Amino acid sequence: MKKSKWLAYLASAIIVSSIAYSCGLLEDSGDQGTTVGTVLPVSGDLSTLGPGMQKSIDLAFELVNEAGGVNGGEITALHRDSGTSEQGGTDAASGLVNVDGVNVLLGAVSSGVTIAMAESVTIPAGVLHMSPASSSNAITALADDDMVFRTRVNDAVKSQVLAELAAAAGYSRVSTTYVNNAYGSSLNDSFIEAFEAMGGIVTNDVSHELGQASYLSEIRDAAEGNPEVLLTIAYPDSGQILLREAAEGEYYDEFMFVDVTRSQTMFDAIGGNYFEGDFGVSPGAPASPAVDAFRRLYAERTHGDPSASLITEAFDAAVILALAIEKAGSDDPVAVRDALRPIANPPGEVVGPGDVAKALELVRDGKDINYVGASGDVDFDQAGNVVSSMRVWYVEDNTIIDSDIYALPGDDIDLSLISAIDPSSSISDDPTPSDGEASVKIGTVLPRTGDLSFVGKERELAVSFAFELVNEVGGVNGKRIEALHRDSGTDPEVGKLAASALISEHGVPAIIGAASSGVTKAIAEAVTIPNGVLQVSPSSSSSLITTLDDDDLVFRTTFSDVITGEVAAELAREIGWESVATTHVSNAYGTSMSSSFSDHFRALGGNVTAQVSHDKEQSTYAPQLKEATAGDSEALIAIAYTDTSRTLLREAVDDGYFKEFLFFTPAYNQELFDALGAGKFEGSYGTKAGTQLTPAREWFFENFEARKNGNIEITHVSEAFDAGLMIALAIEKADSEEPFAIRDALREIANPPGVVVGPQDVAKAFNLVRAGEDVNYVGASGQLDFDINGDVIGTVEIWRIKDGEIGSTGIFVSPGDPIDLPDVSSTESVPTEFEGVVKIGTLLPSTGDLAFAGPHGELAMSLAFDLVNESGGVNGKRLEGVHRDTGTSVQLGTDAANALVNIDGVPVIIGAVASGVTLAVAESVTIPNGVLLISPASSSNAFTTLDDDDLVFRTSVSDAVKGVVAARLARELGFDHVATTYVNNAFGVSVSGVFSDHFKELGGEVLDEISHELGQPTYTSELRKAAKSNPDALIPIGYTETLHILLREAVEGQYFDDFLFFSPAYYQDLFDNVGADYFEGDYGIAPGAPLSPARRWFFDTYEQRKDGNINIPLMSEVFDATILAALAIEKADSEDPAEIRDALRMVSRPPGEQVGPQDIAQALELIRNGQEIDYVGAAGDLNFDENGDVQGTIEIWNITDGVVGSTGIFALPGEPINLRAVE
Repeated sequence: MKKSKWLAYLASAIIVSSIAYSCGLLEDSGDQGTTVGTVLPVSGDLSTLGPGMQKSIDLAFELVNEAGGVNGGEITALHRDSGTSEQGGTDAASGLVNVDGVNVLLGAVSSGVTIAMAESVTIPAGVLHMSPASSSNAITALADDDMVFRTRVNDAVKSQVLAELAAAAGYSRVSTTYVNNAYGSSLNDSFIEAFEAMGGIVTNDVSHELGQASYLSEIRDAAEGNPEVLLTIAYPDSGQILLREAAEGEYYDEFMFVDVTRSQTMFDAIGGNYFEGDFGVSPGAPASPAVDAFRRLYAERTHGDPSASLITEAFDAAVILALAIEKAGSDDPVAVRDALRPIANPPGEVVGPGDVAKALELVRDGKDINYVGASGDVDFDQAGNVVSSMRVWYVEDNTIIDSDIYALPGDDIDLSLISAIDPSSSISDDPTPSDGEASVKIGTVLPRTGDLSFVGKERELAVSFAFELVNEVGGVNGKRIEALHRDSGTDPEVGKLAASALISEHGVPAIIGAASSGVTKAIAEAVTIPNGVLQVSPSSSSSLITTLDDDDLVFRTTFSDVITGEVAAELAREIGWESVATTHVSNAYGTSMSSSFSDHFRALGGNVTAQVSHDKEQSTYAPQLKEATAGDSEALIAIAYTDTSRTLLREAVDDGYFKEFLFFTPAYNQELFDALGAGKFEGSYGTKAGTQLTPAREWFFENFEARKNGNIEITHVSEAFDAGLMIALAIEKADSEEPFAIRDALREIANPPGVVVGPQDVAKAFNLVRAGEDVNYVGASGQLDFDINGDVIGTVEIWRIKDGEIGSTGIFVSPGDPIDLPDVSSTESVPTEFEGVVKIGTLLPSTGDLAFAGPHGELAMSLAFDLVNESGGVNGKRLEGVHRDTGTSVQLGTDAANALVNIDGVPVIIGAVASGVTLAVAESVTIPNGVLLISPASSSNAFTTLDDDDLVFRTSVSDAVKGVVAARLARELGFDHVATTYVNNAFGVSVSGVFSDHFKELGGEVLDEISHELGQPTYTSELRKAAKSNPDALIPIGYTETLHILLREAVEGQYFDDFLFFSPAYYQDLFDNVGADYFEGDYGIAPGAPLSPARRWFFDTYEQRKDGNINIPLMSEVFDATILAALAIEKADSEDPAEIRDALRMVSRPPGEQVGPQDIAQALELIRNGQEIDYVGAAGDLNFDENGDVQGTIEIWNITDGVVGSTGIFALPGEPINLRAVE
């Protein structure tokens, strides 16, 4: 129906309705039926949405009436137009309430209209009000006496997913334009908060008004600051003008959209193909029986588009209201309100859009139901809000295409999945079944965000590995087994929502999770137990889980705090402590562990002077630490999560509260102690779940690393693996997916008697079960014999910090076992040979496009620190590193540098890697603060000319050297015509410029120079442009993570056959991942020096002492930068940055006695004796010139037989390159 005809129809309907009312033809709801009022837009800026929503509501009531109506009468909708205006909406609502006498009202769409209606009409009148569309956060805060609900997810959820989508699309600089009303302002503010928290930059946020004739002024304002994309929060009518002007005026090439701009009518009206590949998000539920049922009904009965925006939320709102009216026995607003949550939330029998008749029958029979709708879960929280997934959509050929990517806050968004047309790919990390193959789905609820975020992905990977092994031997009962991973957020509320979605949307019979005891307990009590679903936690240890009234449905593969706490108490007494204090996180885990430890410590004759609780994410823990010191305790027993410990432990040692500590499992994290300064905790002990290295455990560790690249240092990965494998065996044993049958089979496969099998025996185990024989699974985490409470008994591993590294002592004990700590004194945690600590800051990437370099760089630095400290430190003090992650991001880098300078007070920073990050850090942090900066990797020519007061140095050669040598190499390879693609930052622009200029000077031709951005999901557009002139080779100048995608597309798309690479590509894993055969015989360059005795010594020592990977580029430069900083501090006899700067050239240039990495003790001794030295490093000569630059050789490498390696050729600019020597 065309819009004009629809308006005419609506007008006539309203007239007829009014006449009927005035003539007494519309009776009171009573016996004749129930009327629900609606206020939806069929005119104004959102007019494209209203008609479809009205149809959806009418369909819902039609289904209800076919099943007998509500309370013996029919239910009908009385529709009114909001006009997409606050005045129009309040007028319509006032008429419905005060003239038509409705007690329940559905609407509006615009948040501003909904808020105006609520505040001026429905709340004062005590009318129940439900919006199917309004998302403003302001609605949550309404003083509404719990009378305003909505079936639309709010802006807090939407904005977080939008921010994650922007990051997944590779954007770091975004501008926004938003409609100036409650909806637009709320979503805009929430997006900015979320995106900036992820390290992104919002260059401008510009409001616009509805109904403007032009938006050019707003578009120009938003375009200032060089944003990469425009996020358009605009209604369709306004958006049609705004987007056309933005696109036709070429202010932007890329756009992002939100739910209200998801209008095909709008894109059709704009025309052209301006938005190809641009993304948006809208609330949406993954494919499910509920979704399918609604789509079928809507298409068949209304002949409308079942993918239209907001129709699912409108349908669900109408069905829920009808069911609540039936449950309440009337349309009394308060009675209906009180019935809403019992209808929509668990517990109860799950019903959906295809089950309206069944749902009504169950309600009439007095039974509980849990309505799961066409829009997903509609579980109302205390504010009347729901949390549901967001669906990614995109524009192709000017047509809106819904992807199969659904996300909740914290979920990874993989845009490469859009081309896969795989509806399960966004929720499962395992391969999906082939067409027609059935599958068994098991849920996981583990932390990808929050205080335990560092463990979640590895534990998910362990579960996926278990299922991979099972599928290789035929799956379970002839079906494939898959993991559906959800984020717990280390938060009970997030965990409950995730578990509820797994059960209601996907029907999982079992859930593995959570990690935190508090989250596990909350999920069990609110979700899994009421729904009769099996739950197995791989790490929750609270003793409160033992006593749950759980119908034997909750198990765990780790042991209880009673065991850990008792062993920890025995360890504390063995160390020799008489009096201790505890601080514990205020949740189920912390309370349980503190009680278990304290009770047993006292039973052993010790005194617990204080048991102090703390909350997560406090800005300071000084009050708790002061309270813990009140009783003159000898040590602090720290029961805290990892993120909390970063603050708590730093304050504990730096502010002098405690010198000795005992730790628990969450502290078993090397990065934690590296960040804090491991030397402060030297000799300290901790406990964690662990078992000796049995053949089963060794097999798991080796295969988890080899097959999944898993991190075996993450705690409880073996327990997660065992949980997955045992559930699979139990399903096979039960020959059923019914949770109680699986539960009953779980002990049969885990406990004796039976043939003993382990992780290495998966095929054997399943063959035995299929043959009807008994098995006794002994896992990677040890014996897993479940007792009557679903608990296991295991050993506790004692670990220790030694030489700055955390590691096992090799001691594994149960309560009551003797603990032998020979030749260990608790005083080792305070080294007496040092008078204090000198801190050096580091800025290296452990996340982002150069994430591979950070951990290796920190390892090289730790070797330097060890060598210096073994030789007496600097100026009588211990040398320590304070490590911070740059994330390969300018914003994260400068934030980290600010923290190092202004919080940690470091005089010297070593970093960053990316030139753009280092430049930003120098210009905005270190130079203004007078702090010395030494980069081991940044090569942009821009550093040479920095106005830096001689405070910026680098141990890696500049692009002026690299680009020239690369150009000579390209000509030596016979390339006459090349194209480059370079990362669009300081490094890429600088290298590409030098290479191209010199290649042209040598007679070559650079046909195209194409920039690319970090983090793009695809680089085919850039590759097509680079290939169009048919060059001899591609020169890719990009970072490693980018090259994974770019090179694969280059070779699989047959754009190029020959390549020449730079140092970020000098990485075997890159070519193993892409396929090294494609690049056989290709060459690259990287900073490098011939294998001198100094370089050989460094490589040998780095491998032997740190198990370091010598094939990672720039590790020698990182090591040398650290050593030079230490020698300069000793030479200056000061921690003043300017004095260290002045000493830097003295220790790195002739004259002086030549020393190298193998001579650190000698070098320091010479300085202490007042003699001159000339440090020649692992990276070669490091004679800093007046600009802080060094001159070094460039190493030429190639790929031979699939292996990346040196050719043995080292070149300087101007020197001939003889590749015949390679042949």
